[in-house]
Amino acid sequence: FNCSNMSRSDVLAWCMPCLPQQRPERPEKPEKPERPKIELMTLHQEIWRKILVQLEAIDLATLCQVTKELQQEICSKRLVKTLGLRALHILDAPFLNFAWLGAGRLASGEDGWETLLGSLALANAPRSRWMLEVLSLSSLLSVGVSHETMKSNALLGSNSCDSWGWEFSPKGWVETISSQQLKSQSRQLQPLLGHGQRMILVFHLRPRNGAGALLELAVLSFNGSWHWLDLGLTHELPALTGLRPAVSVDLGAAVRVLSSEVFLDSGC
Repeated sequence: FNCSNMSRSDVLAWCMPCLPQQRPERPEKPEKPERPKIELMTLHQEIWRKILVQLEAIDLATLCQVTKELQQEICSKRLVKTLGLRALHILDAPFLNFAWLGAGRLASGEDGWETLLGSLALANAPRSRWMLEVLSLSSLLSVGVSHETMKSNALLGSNSCDSWGWEFSPKGWVETISSQQLKSQSRQLQPLLGHGQRMILVFHLRPRNGAGALLELAVLSFNGSWHWLDLGLTHELPALTGLRPAVSVDLGAAVRVLSSEVFLDSGC
């Protein structure tokens, strides 16, 4: 085929079906920048701490139910799934590490009735917690806080010195005690110490709006698995200085101060 004698228009008309058709390229649309995803749990831990410290137990439970994302992110943790969000809130408080003055970490009634004070003074703010493990409970045991002027032969909760706490009996009763002669509250618990069972008392001290603080107590028990129990027996403390952890033990009762999160070693 010789197209040398053909005009340009004839060549194009003859060869057009064989030429690849070139479509004009469409300009690419600029990609829209992705909006940053805000993950609830990427908030700084200190921000969450400031939020949670302002909430009551019922508000914390509501918060866990309101958003599935928060529930999945927080409640997926083994400890929280076992103990609940309320326990997470308390266990997140700064941990106090101390010993009993003149007795180390162990307080027992081997020598008869005695009251011991902690080596660390409590501050009104910020909130804090400490933990005592009950090793023996075949006699009365009183735990709580007392002014540092309390004598060793005085009873926690007596009017000899400012003090607030709880008294445990071997039969499972727990009763609030106070030097302020307030009406006591009590509740019946299951037998607290059995074979292979551990019983840990978790104290939570948090400032109130205004003056003073609220002292709460929970029982963390282990019998094959961990269980958390809020006693619901709280003390409202005035704005005092010189308060310390305190314990009154008799023959047959013994507690030790926990120096770390040792309960996690049991597979919680």
